[in-house]
Amino acid sequence: MDNSLLKDQLSRTMYGDAWHGPAVLEALEGIFVQQAINKPIADGHSVWEIILHLTAWQEIVATLLRGQATSPTPEQEWPIVPEPTNVAWQTTKTHLLESHQALLKLIETLTPAQLVEPIPGRPPGQEKSKLFLLLGLVQHNVYHAGQIVLLKKML
Repeated sequence: MDNSLLKDQLSRTMYGDAWHGPAVLEALEGIFVQQAINKPIADGHSVWEIILHLTAWQEIVATLLRGQATSPTPEQEWPIVPEPTNVAWQTTKTHLLESHQALLKLIETLTPAQLVEPIPGRPPGQEKSKLFLLLGLVQHNVYHAGQIVLLKKML
């Protein structure tokens, strides 16, 4: 697999034209602050929490792709929603897109040999490649896009 295919698949999960249905940004259309903070499922996540989580994982993946080991804490994986204002909601969505674009640029720099390198800091027997990590991020984005679609319907 080459970089352009990886970038294409990640972009489809964010912007659209994906087989699975609405991409993250398509799912977010028409969601405003009140809908974003609402939790229609007991013990479930809000749309806002999911967007912060997606952003966090894009940044975690970027760190791993740069060769730096990391073990994110639950607080890093699921950041706390800021004071719910229109500005904060727009800032959250902008940060999601900025982290996505930064990740795409980082992927451009990876050689085929680097894609098959193991992820740093993994325990013996659990060494996965950077390619495996990126394909997992595609799946992760699709999963959460589906969650947003369902939450949006419930709202």
